[in-house]
Amino acid sequence: MAQTNIRVKKTMVGIALQASLAFLSRSPAAQPLDGWKLVWSDEFTGSAVDPTKWALELNEGDPGEVVYTNRSQNLSVSDGLLALQAQKENYGGKQFTSTQISTRNKGAWKYCRIDVRAKLPYGQGIWPAIWMMPTQPVAYGSWPRSGEIDIMENLGDNPRLTYTTLHYGAGNQSIQGTYTTPADKTLSDDFHVYTMIWDSTSFSFTLDSTHTYYSTNKWSPDNVAFPKPFDQEFFLILDLAVGGSWAGPPDSTTVFPQKMLVDWVRVYQRQSTSAIRSQPVSRGSMGLRPPLNGQFTRPVWDAGFLGLPGFYDGLGRTSPSSLRKSILP
Repeated sequence: MAQTNIRVKKTMVGIALQASLAFLSRSPAAQPLDGWKLVWSDEFTGSAVDPTKWALELNEGDPGEVVYTNRSQNLSVSDGLLALQAQKENYGGKQFTSTQISTRNKGAWKYCRIDVRAKLPYGQGIWPAIWMMPTQPVAYGSWPRSGEIDIMENLGDNPRLTYTTLHYGAGNQSIQGTYTTPADKTLSDDFHVYTMIWDSTSFSFTLDSTHTYYSTNKWSPDNVAFPKPFDQEFFLILDLAVGGSWAGPPDSTTVFPQKMLVDWVRVYQRQSTSAIRSQPVSRGSMGLRPPLNGQFTRPVWDAGFLGLPGFYDGLGRTSPSSLRKSILP
């Protein structure tokens, strides 16, 4: 009996220790940033994608090897994480399935800071991206004249390298920055925070709040005056592509399934700027949810030594003929 009590106590201590470690491995809700106001966020604390914030993007352009779906095999939310999953399977006449979601018609911003905490997939032909497109796609002409902002792109055959790119003007003019992690680190090892700060005359891109790897206040579109076309509202896209003209097709070394995990997305604007045009902001949508059973529902991240680069050729298609529908039926 005494031994049984000892075993029970040890078990209870083990459970308590696991709970403590789980708490320590979680990050708090969005914290105030000096000079910034949180205007939109998704902490993925529910059991499904929030259809008031995200919609599925169905695009027939490059890359062509994948069908985007909203099936649970490709798109899900659990344990405080959004999962975009690419699978090798015959579906819709193609060899691979994955997903691409956006805030089109649900949230759009002009001049802002966007932070996305994500863990990237890896492998030849795997192409994760966090990017933005204008709400008025032909405001200054067809793509890319009206602009494209690539906050983060990675080609899975080099999981140490990240790109950020601005596309504009005729003939796909662009400027780019990149970052390469230390030799013992990759972007798929752990979660990292990808940050873009965009104002009326400049862009800056940072990894894990410590590595500002690219800044620019110069771009020269051939059809409009600076700072156009980046003087209008853009919406956000989370994307896990397979194949395409830049990444190339998967090969025998590529392991499936591959997941892009997103812990949270947070959009800020300067305190002095006007509020965004989007859905009404509530305490929940601002990432200010109370703890669950005394514990926050966010995994903690290690800033580590990471940093990254930035340029992207594009999930922006020259003629983006897209069909869109809500994530939920």
